[in-house]
Amino acid sequence: MIINTVSTTLSILESFLDWYKSKAVFYLTSLIEAPPTDGNWIEMQAKIDGWILEGKKVLLVAH
Repeated sequence: MIINTVSTTLSILESFLDWYKSKAVFYLTSLIEAPPTDGNWIEMQAKIDGWILEGKKVLLVAH
């Protein structure tokens, strides 16, 4: 019983990790195919400015 539970849990975890990896690869390759444009940067800056004006806390991380 315990072995089956552990085996099932590991299988679920492995499936999740496979899904996560495939999504990460998809999004990273989409950046290579279509890198951000000036329009994207302006749109994002407007969103950030809006959040700040609404009083929301914003944490920007350099990468």
